[in-house]
Amino acid sequence: MSAEEFSSRMLMKEGLNDTGCEEYDKHCDGLNTRKPRVFYNKHLPSKFDWRDHAGVVGPVLDQRGCLACWAFSVVGVMESKMVIQKSKYYHRLSVQELIDCSDLTNHCHGGNVAFAMKYLCRNMLPITWEERYPLTLEDENCRFKPTTGVLLESFTVHCNVLAMKIIDFIVNEGPVTAAVNAENWVHYLDGIIQYHCSSSPLRHVVQIVGYDFTTQPPHFIIKNSWGKDFGIEGYVKIAMGNFICGIGKQIGYLSVR
Repeated sequence: MSAEEFSSRMLMKEGLNDTGCEEYDKHCDGLNTRKPRVFYNKHLPSKFDWRDHAGVVGPVLDQRGCLACWAFSVVGVMESKMVIQKSKYYHRLSVQELIDCSDLTNHCHGGNVAFAMKYLCRNMLPITWEERYPLTLEDENCRFKPTTGVLLESFTVHCNVLAMKIIDFIVNEGPVTAAVNAENWVHYLDGIIQYHCSSSPLRHVVQIVGYDFTTQPPHFIIKNSWGKDFGIEGYVKIAMGNFICGIGKQIGYLSVR
């Protein structure tokens, strides 16, 4: 694809995932009883990858023509948290349900991670299993709103997060969502992106599942939603620091119940 084709087919319109860098910290029972975050970055390992923990990170999916990266990232993190928090076996959750049922601003033309999590939280909408609500990669009316599944317990969205704090989130919370500038990923095959990838615009959303300080330069491990044929079997490596590709401009993590 040309740069223009790549931009129109693979990336959301500019501004859809922009909350004006408004930060959210919400407990879904409405009581705002969240405990203050404690950071443990003095004791963080030199490298960490949730893929090394059996059943935590699900398979790489392909959004194809449906620009619902926001939904793939939120649901992917919910799947991981279901295993980490609840000690359950990995079970794929329905991305299509979130596309269809969250609200009218989130769909296959793009969406907003913070607004999607806010909707799940406010409406106590559980995300059901993939086999009950299969992925079609099309905008559809909400087929049904499940009464059972995985519920969001709380969520946090932080803006302009430095690398060490992101690392702390990953190790102590699990995979996180990240809004990114992926405009220059059209030719990415392998290696660590460290040049010519600015911090904006944020037209794509991914998951950060790990990091590695033992490489030069140190990098984050990014799970994408463009299928296994893209990049490193569906993954991307991005250098830490200076908000390369926008990493850190908008980070989200959550808990489930």
